[in-house]
Amino acid sequence: MNINKGLSLALVASVAIVILKIEFPSGTSIYYRIFEAAYWFSVSYVPGFLVYIFIVYLPRKRDQKALSVFIADQTAMLFGDLQVLVNELSKAANHPIGAKPTAEDFNIICSKINPNDKAPVLKKWNPLEHENWLEFLYDRKERAEKTIDLLLRYMLYLEAEHIHLITEIKGCTFFILLDNVSRFPITNEDIGFLASSLSDYYALIHDLAEYSDKHRKVAA
Repeated sequence: MNINKGLSLALVASVAIVILKIEFPSGTSIYYRIFEAAYWFSVSYVPGFLVYIFIVYLPRKRDQKALSVFIADQTAMLFGDLQVLVNELSKAANHPIGAKPTAEDFNIICSKINPNDKAPVLKKWNPLEHENWLEFLYDRKERAEKTIDLLLRYMLYLEAEHIHLITEIKGCTFFILLDNVSRFPITNEDIGFLASSLSDYYALIHDLAEYSDKHRKVAA
């Protein structure tokens, strides 16, 4: 949120007019009458501008900075959750990955994961019962959707590009596929059918995290 340049120029002009009025307090020409009208406008404009600065602009600027930090933190949690998911898949598939896994990495990993095998997450404590990989993926999807919905509550305060990145995630193919396969028992021996959409989802989250972090630094 920045102050409009036109408003700033009007303030400078108003202050200049007030100073000129002090230097030249009276006159009789028609031009002076016009100047005097501009003076009275300036006398009302300057206090109004100061009220706007202290009552509206500065509080909103402070709130916007706090919001930028909040959104960056939520996005970092979203990316962190995804990193945990990908790392667990990588371990289970015995396929090491770099800092940013490639589409080929996801193809290899997903081809080695049986959706009905145990994932490293407990579903019940007594008796002990693990989620399977499909349940684990769906659980992470739901957690991500809650964060996305939370971010979209503040869309009025976000840039168009930021909103676009968030909505792209909300409607991504990975979420749609998980919603569809979660409704029925699955007989697939691997989750290769999710590889491409998971790779795209990772790229979307990565782009959102980079964008959010960049704007957090600007706000700071």
